[in-house]
Amino acid sequence: MLQIIGAGIAFASKLVGDLQEITYSDLLNGDSELLKHIFMFDYWIKNDDRNLSEIGGNPNLFLSQATKEIIVLDHNLSFDKDFNLNSFKDIHVGAQAFNTNVDMLLQDEFTPKFSHALSKLDEIVAQIPVDWKENFDNYDDFLGEIRVILSSFEQTNFWEVLI
Repeated sequence: MLQIIGAGIAFASKLVGDLQEITYSDLLNGDSELLKHIFMFDYWIKNDDRNLSEIGGNPNLFLSQATKEIIVLDHNLSFDKDFNLNSFKDIHVGAQAFNTNVDMLLQDEFTPKFSHALSKLDEIVAQIPVDWKENFDNYDDFLGEIRVILSSFEQTNFWEVLI
């Protein structure tokens, strides 16, 4: 079973100033290609914690007031075994952009990206501090579960359920 990371400094923590949480109207006027990429990345890592609709939500997306760049934060609920694809497709921040851009080339576009990222997993894991690994009963099993989830893009069903 995957464990919750908890509060405090975590992998990839970075202080970014002058941020404002993204609004639903920002999403409607946002970069649909970027939102599609965020949707696909969160789907790949089973992160169901980035949602927003006209009635509110928890986008975990912010706009830099200085640059107007979208900043993506908070992946602590990734690799969720109880990931619900139907609710994800309904309320994810990138759902609208994604739904308007679904085509048969989706797998061709994202498979190389996921494959490249997965090929770097061992290199990335090697950089995790030893004391972070001590919070797990069996770190190797935990890493194995993550590897299974990240390898799921190699299965036809991973893509079929999106369309």
